[in-house]
Formats: sequence, C-alpha cells, structure tokens
Amino acid sequence: MRVISGKARGRILKIPPEKISRPTADRVKEALFNILGERVLGSVFLDCFAGSGSIGIEALSRGAKRAHFIENNPVALKVLKDNLEKTGLLSLATIWKGKAGVILSRRLKGVEFDIIFLDPPYSLNPFPFLELIETNKLIGAKGIVILEGSRQSPEVDCAFWRIAENRVYGDTRISIWQKE
Repeated sequence: MRVISGKARGRILKIPPEKISRPTADRVKEALFNILGERVLGSVFLDCFAGSGSIGIEALSRGAKRAHFIENNPVALKVLKDNLEKTGLLSLATIWKGKAGVILSRRLKGVEFDIIFLDPPYSLNPFPFLELIETNKLIGAKGIVILEGSRQSPEVDCAFWRIAENRVYGDTRISIWQKE
C-alpha cells in the first residue's frame, strides 16, 4: 500500500495484520480521490475506522488542512502513528483512540468536518454512525460522507442525506452522501 499523490507521493505504508483491518485497495483509493478532486484541498477530513490511516493520509498528502483518525485497535493505532511519522504528516493529524460510536457521540462535539470517510467492518450496520454524524452536527452543510462497504451489503437508507455517487470496484462499494 502506498500514498498515491501529493507531497507524500510514493511512500509505502505499513498495514495492520489482516485479522485487524481490511485496507482499502490502492485502486479504490485512487478512484475515490479522483472523484473528490479539488474538494480535498483545505478540507478538515475524518477517517473513521482508520486502520493504517491510508485514506486520511492520502487526504493530507493531497492538501487537506487537517485529518482526524478514529481507531480502537492498539496494533492498528501503532501502525497509523508510524505511517503518519513516516510521511511527515503527524503534525496535521489528530488521533482518537476508542470506539467510533463513543468518539462520534461524545468527543468530537464542536468539530465540523468537510469530508468524513466511514469504513466500518462489513459486518456492522453503518446507519448508527451516519445518525451520530447527523445528530452531533459533525458535517457542514456542503460536507460529504463517504461510506465504504461490501458490494453484497444492502444499501443504506438515510432520511437526512442522499446518495450523490454510488460506485462499485470489485467487491467494494463506495457511496458518497450529501445533505438533502
């Protein structure tokens, strides 16, 4: 796994063991950032269920102003911190250790994100996380939420947002949500 573009381009990232995380494939990451384009520049980015941090690191490398990372697993947290240090992007990052639901509901109050990337384990229903983002006003009026999931997972219905983009890459589905 590598940083695809920007100031940390070409840097190889460590990944946690397979049992701990399911990293987003470089092909999917590249397609996602091609869709996002200039929107990343100057943004405040949240990488939720961060694992290695590859998505948030890519955002920082491409010009995001700040990235927050949420991860619960201590092994993944070590890999994430190592990757941020290796890319020279640690000073632009905030790492939150704990369960995503707890951090989204209690610790991030008052922080407004431009882009939120959610990549929960495929076995988890993502709707409660989308609901926490909305309830706690963690996304700006023009912000977007990106949900990575399995192609086989049922599509999520969310009354307060609409799907702006829905793409499938192999077994991975990327849905980009905007405010209704």
